[in-house]
Amino acid sequence: MRLARPFVLLVLSLAAPAADAQGVLGGRVMQAGTDEPLACLGVALVSESERLIGQTRTRRDGTFDLAAPEQPGLYRIYFVGLGLELVDTDTLRLGPTTDFEIPFRIALTRSRGTMTAASLTHAGIDLEPRPTAGRPALRYPAELRENGTEGRVIMGFAIDTAGRVDPRTALVLESAHPLFTASVRSALASLRFSPAQYSGAPQCIFVTQEFQFALQGRRP
Repeated sequence: MRLARPFVLLVLSLAAPAADAQGVLGGRVMQAGTDEPLACLGVALVSESERLIGQTRTRRDGTFDLAAPEQPGLYRIYFVGLGLELVDTDTLRLGPTTDFEIPFRIALTRSRGTMTAASLTHAGIDLEPRPTAGRPALRYPAELRENGTEGRVIMGFAIDTAGRVDPRTALVLESAHPLFTASVRSALASLRFSPAQYSGAPQCIFVTQEFQFALQGRRP
């Protein structure tokens, strides 16, 4: 999935590089439609031949910085989260003095496949986070239980280097009902994971998770 080329090129045309200065490719990544910042999302600068040039992750406010490439050429920026379809920009002509600070608004789409080795590299990890406890204790909203409403919520959120979820980073990708969403949000802080790692060092990472609400005896 790619960002719209006219938007990216328009902004780049306004960013004049400083002569002989090392450029910085900066930006702020937000969820399209809500402008909520995306925290701990992998950001990778990739050459035309798919070689990884630089990698970082967004901060809690969605901002990031990457060093401009040493060699002039054609590049793309990848945005990677666990359980998400990869989002990339159109081809950008960059060089060592290219310097910009622009917003990236991306639509989050849940991936049905597993993460490839290349995707993990672009995300800046080599070991995915794992739950360290059982299923979260979700409160079934009484109103929805009484009228037999079932459904699911798909949330995206950042898992920090201690394996905890920062509820402030949570975003709704899909929800059957606002009351289900509220129940999930109230349970996020209790989730525990072994954190993602790179070369043995813990890393924060943006992930997605599905939460099912099913009435006993009606679904397996």
